[in-house]
Amino acid sequence: MKIIKIILSLFFIIGLNFGCQTAVKALNINFPAPLIGMICLSVLMYFKIIPLDFVESGAKLLLDHIGLFFVALLVGAFGYLLMIKDRLVIIFEIFAITSVLLIIVTGLLTQYLLAQRVCKKRRLKR
Repeated sequence: MKIIKIILSLFFIIGLNFGCQTAVKALNINFPAPLIGMICLSVLMYFKIIPLDFVESGAKLLLDHIGLFFVALLVGAFGYLLMIKDRLVIIFEIFAITSVLLIIVTGLLTQYLLAQRVCKKRRLKR
């Protein structure tokens, strides 16, 4: 049963991403389709159209294996190494700064959301 829930969750996440990519191409919008997909997913969960539990299992699987998604990016980047070699130091500085900022923002947001969840559980117990 758990595997079916994960598969359905993954199909939903991938389908939402595909639908947003199709919409961006059809409407000729100059905006990243994955970002529109994340916004749509957030709105669907906020209005409780899609429950968090439904998406959580597939998202956890993707996050557990996120390192695999970057292998193709790194391999492809080696093809452009000669073009970017003059600006390599600047690029690595940007990567380092944005990575640190991303880790800080993600950590703070996670702490905030966990605190909200704890407060909600306490209110429900009363």
